[in-house]
Amino acid sequence: MQVEVRLLKLLLARRRLERSFFVNAKVTFKAYLYSKLELFRALGPTIALVYSNKRLWIYLDNYIPTFARKNNLLQSKTSIEIANAKNNGFYPDWFDKLEIISTRLETIDALLIVQGSYADGMITNYSDVDLVIFYKTISPELIELKEELERFILDVDPIQHHGVFMIGKQKLSAYWQMDLPVEVISRGKCFGNTTKSLNFDSIISESLGPTTAVRSTLVAMEVFINRNFEEVGIYAWKLLLSQIMLIPTLFLATKNKSIYKRESFDLVKDYYSSKAWDVIVIASSIRKSWIDSSDFNHYISKRNNSSQSVRNDDLKVFTIPSISLDDKESFYSSLRLFIKETRELIND
Repeated sequence: MQVEVRLLKLLLARRRLERSFFVNAKVTFKAYLYSKLELFRALGPTIALVYSNKRLWIYLDNYIPTFARKNNLLQSKTSIEIANAKNNGFYPDWFDKLEIISTRLETIDALLIVQGSYADGMITNYSDVDLVIFYKTISPELIELKEELERFILDVDPIQHHGVFMIGKQKLSAYWQMDLPVEVISRGKCFGNTTKSLNFDSIISESLGPTTAVRSTLVAMEVFINRNFEEVGIYAWKLLLSQIMLIPTLFLATKNKSIYKRESFDLVKDYYSSKAWDVIVIASSIRKSWIDSSDFNHYISKRNNSSQSVRNDDLKVFTIPSISLDDKESFYSSLRLFIKETRELIND
C-alpha cells in the first residue's frame, strides 16, 4: 500500500505542475504553498525546493515510469485507433471550427480529439463539449489554441464546467487513466481526413487515484446539500448532477475496471439500495429534460469577464420547472444515502 501511496503522490504532483503551465490567472499564496507541500511530500525537500517547476515536471515524467515498473504497477501496452469525425454519421456544423483548429494543432505535433456525447452522437441539451489535446511540447502556440477552443465551446455550452483536457504525449510511456480512461479515448473522434492512432507503452495499475476522486466528489456533494435549494444557480446544479452521474464509473475504477460512463450504471446499480439509487434515476431524468443551451447565452460574456463569478449566478434552478425538483426532500434524502453507501463500498 505504501508503494501505491507514493505513486499517487507523484502522479498528483505531476498533474498539478502540468496544469500550472496552462493557467494564466494569478496563483494565490495559499495555493502556492499547497503546491509546494504536495511536491515536498512526493519528492522530498531537496528536489522540491531546489528544482524549478519545469525541471520538476521533466523529472517526474522520467521518474514515474521507472518507479511504477520497478514496483510492478504497469500493465502491458495497448494501441487504439481514433475514428475520423467525418465518418461518424454525426457532424454538427460547428465541428468545422474544430477542424480548423485541429489543422493548426497538427503543425505543432498536437492531436485534437472530441470524446463523450459529441463523439458517439448520443447528445442531449445537457451535453457539454469534451475535448482533449495530446501534445508534444508546451508552447505559446499550444496555449493560445487551447484558450481559443475554450472560448469557442462556451458558444455550445455556456455553463460548461471544464476546459480542454491536456495530456502530454510523454505520459503514454506509463499512462495514468485518471487523466482520461483509455476506453473513453478509444471512442473519441479525430479531425482531418484520416484516422489517428495512439500507442500506450504501458498503463499504470493503481486504485488509490479513483478512490481519492470518489471521496473528494462525495465531500463536494455534501457541501451542496447544505445550501438553500432556492439559492442554487443553474451552474452549480449542473455540476452536482454531473458529479452524481460520474460516481458509478469512478467506483468501478477503484476496482481497476475502466468502463465507459454510459455503460457503468447497469454494472453498479445492484451495489446500491433502491432508495439510494433513486438519486441516479432523478439526475438522469433531469438531464433528459435539460433546456436548450441558448437559454444560457448571457453566461458567455459573464464567463469571459474575469471580474464576474458564474458560481453566484442569478438564474436559479427553481425558476426552471423542467429541470427543478418536484420533491426536493426525497431527492436530498436519496442523495445522502447514496453518499453513505458509496463511502461504505469504497471502504470495504
